[in-house]
Amino acid sequence: FSILPLVSVRFVPPLTVLRADAESTAKFSKTRAVVIFLIGVFPLAFAAIQTKNILTGTFFFLGLVAALGCLTLVAIMLLFLVRKYFPKKAGFILRHSLSSLFRPNNQTRVLLVTIGLGAFIISTLNVVEKSMLGQVEFTGQENQNNTILFDIQPNQKEGVIKLMEDNKFEVKQVVPIVTCRLSELKGRSVEALQNDTTDNIRDWALTREYRVTYRDSLHHSEELTKGSMHHIETGKDSVWVTISEGMEESLDVTVGDSLVFDIQGVPLKVHIAGIRKVDWPKDPPNFIFVFPPGVLENAPQVFVTTTRIDDQQRANSFQRQLVMQFPNVSLIDLRLILSTVNDLFNKLGLVIRFLALFSIVTGLIVLAGAVINSKFVRIKENVLLRTIGARTRQITKITLVEYAWLGLFSALTGMILSLGGGWLLTKFFFEITFAFDWKELLVIGFGVVFLTVSIGWFNSREVINTPPLQVLRKEA
Repeated sequence: FSILPLVSVRFVPPLTVLRADAESTAKFSKTRAVVIFLIGVFPLAFAAIQTKNILTGTFFFLGLVAALGCLTLVAIMLLFLVRKYFPKKAGFILRHSLSSLFRPNNQTRVLLVTIGLGAFIISTLNVVEKSMLGQVEFTGQENQNNTILFDIQPNQKEGVIKLMEDNKFEVKQVVPIVTCRLSELKGRSVEALQNDTTDNIRDWALTREYRVTYRDSLHHSEELTKGSMHHIETGKDSVWVTISEGMEESLDVTVGDSLVFDIQGVPLKVHIAGIRKVDWPKDPPNFIFVFPPGVLENAPQVFVTTTRIDDQQRANSFQRQLVMQFPNVSLIDLRLILSTVNDLFNKLGLVIRFLALFSIVTGLIVLAGAVINSKFVRIKENVLLRTIGARTRQITKITLVEYAWLGLFSALTGMILSLGGGWLLTKFFFEITFAFDWKELLVIGFGVVFLTVSIGWFNSREVINTPPLQVLRKEA
């Protein structure tokens, strides 16, 4: 990467060095073209080596190029809109500091992309983190279950319920669970479907073990999107079940299709009556298949019950009693899951934030270089401003506001893209509800602006403090 600017030095004429006002003309260089090509190939090769897969490395590289391209596009659009629609009646300091961003050799677009990339990474991590934590934070909401007891045998159900009532815990729900497997789908055996390479049915969906339940109504975490809920009226009625969204795609079935389940060696033919949209994290347990009452009551089954426990001491005491009386019954504390997810994000976030901070630091180094490159242009501007009556305080304000604009636009560039990228990730990759916290994004933006202003001001002190007479003598 350092070879590229060094190659350009070969074509710098002596006049450019001897005279400050001389401008060099750009020349085509085969060496420069080769270096640019190698710079493009290196990240691709590095990604392929790290992922140990050429295809994965290529997708990563293309994603990186797409992110940089989007950042550049957003930066260009943002600068265009600000330049075109900025109020003409704004004060001199605001207008002049904004116009300084378009100074020659200022590298404003490069700065917006490099600093904005760091803001983009940090903001995207924050958006994804908030969205994923939002899926498990239901445990902290009032009236939501946060404790699950499962593997309750039929002869233990009444005893477990009594133990919960003795400890003053409300029994939210008692759910039966029956274990089964698919043996036929739409009139074809599972073995035949596995051997058929022309269908779109997933093998794991055919061979997995299903845990189903039976009830006559929708759970409040469910919504019927297609079909209806059928009820058994006579013993000769066909059995109609509902299936969750997503699984009907994996099994390539729709309303009216038939399935045969193997329930502990007993075949049971059913038809799909409806498709349910399930909010899986909300108030578990939730199920892929739901049967109507009157079918599975006599099948081998276990029960799951849920409650809410807010006091940790009471939770520990109840768990000890549960182990003593019903050692086979397991208890899941969903608050512990939330704590584990938080810890995971804290550890993962530390690494990602460090990489994002590295990107921001890189952008600030570019900023420092841009300040140095435009040093003489800035000095001439300051001399002109002082000649027409500007004071040092005004020039200082113009400089600070200029870097504040730069930091603000960089933060906006990264955050705009992070909201779009975060929405795509949460909706299509993680398949969760999109969420973000404005306050935390504002803190990130303020941090980017503060760092940009600090670095810009530190490198501009010489420019501001250079006396006009020194420049005039040099020009003379």
